[in-house]
Amino acid sequence: MRFRRLSFVVSGKHGAYGVSPAEMPLKGTLVIDSPIAQTGQCGELLFTGVAAAPHCAFNAKHSALRCK
Repeated sequence: MRFRRLSFVVSGKHGAYGVSPAEMPLKGTLVIDSPIAQTGQCGELLFTGVAAAPHCAFNAKHSALRCK
């Protein structure tokens, strides 16, 4: 099996996404073979909150969340 690197961006504005610092860490799931990824074409990443690893951080006002 050969693995390839894939990058993606998700953004949203004017929505109510209801995430607070108490709900960390977050998990992101990307499904390529929708709707249920029967062929295994999906990926999942846990944003742990530790800056060297995949992490999420709120801005100073806690009005925006950025995950890398």
